[in-house]
Amino acid sequence: MRDQPDHALQARLDQALQALPPATIRLQPVAAENADDCRLWRACELCIYLDYRSETPPDPRDLSDADILDWSRRGLAADESLGDPADMPWYRPYWLQASGRRIGILALALQASDWDRTALGIASLYLLPGERRQGHATRLFANLDRIARDLGLLGLQLDVDWVWQPAVRCYLRNGFSVRHWKRDLRLERRCAEPGYEVRFAADRAEYRREGDAAPIILARHGGDWLEWQTHPQPDVDLLHPSATLALWLAVAGWPLIRGPETWAERSRWCDVGMPEGLAQRITVLEAYTRHCGFPVRAPRIPGLVYPNWDSFQVQDPTPAARSQT
Repeated sequence: MRDQPDHALQARLDQALQALPPATIRLQPVAAENADDCRLWRACELCIYLDYRSETPPDPRDLSDADILDWSRRGLAADESLGDPADMPWYRPYWLQASGRRIGILALALQASDWDRTALGIASLYLLPGERRQGHATRLFANLDRIARDLGLLGLQLDVDWVWQPAVRCYLRNGFSVRHWKRDLRLERRCAEPGYEVRFAADRAEYRREGDAAPIILARHGGDWLEWQTHPQPDVDLLHPSATLALWLAVAGWPLIRGPETWAERSRWCDVGMPEGLAQRITVLEAYTRHCGFPVRAPRIPGLVYPNWDSFQVQDPTPAARSQT
């Protein structure tokens, strides 16, 4: 059960969003009484899914109510649903605006984190066709990060599906770290933590705290196996470096298994931890996506076997809470 919202904190968040300067990415609340706006917002959220599941995803601005219903039947899994801006009890829906024009949508919520702190939860981030690869997401996250710091929040947090590769890459490039992979990928960008960087060179990858000369973790591409070396350092105040580097390696198509012994122990890291835990989670997420009849466009991990969904004996047959709001 979600905690009841802190109304005073919500009011401060609303004021901070309203005070964003006109020259940057601004957030305008969706008018719940405007049926056309609500339809367009829902169409944009639908296209978050369709961008990864359709060879020719539509432009949400072209979708009628009947189109949304038809595309939802074909493009959503049975456990997925769209948010309705007129009835969103936890998240608040916004238009993203730049230079006075709408460029996409976003939903925000004040959420209790796993560390008993309040974080700014992000969902339903979508940029309209023609507004992508222009740095809008980076400017948006910078604004939200600054607001989170000013309000004393833990930071930013969001969930993303592994098979939504462009989104995963975007969040990693913008400094998000892995919190866990219990269901989908939970990523966080914490205000109090220093930045990190991952450097790739040929068959070598390094994870280091931003500004440090020496890496915390050194990984090497060893064919079907991953070579992994940790360099212990005092006062490493970063969120799950091993899990975060594992995700960087996965999106680059690197091996995630260090050897037969560590693969046999992969259940130790079923929530978060070493790369074998992520490798196992990827097989489950991709199997479920294929089971739903949707394409998987993700890097093949060397040495990893990809069973079908029927091969997994799980109590909860749904690996992720698919609604983004």
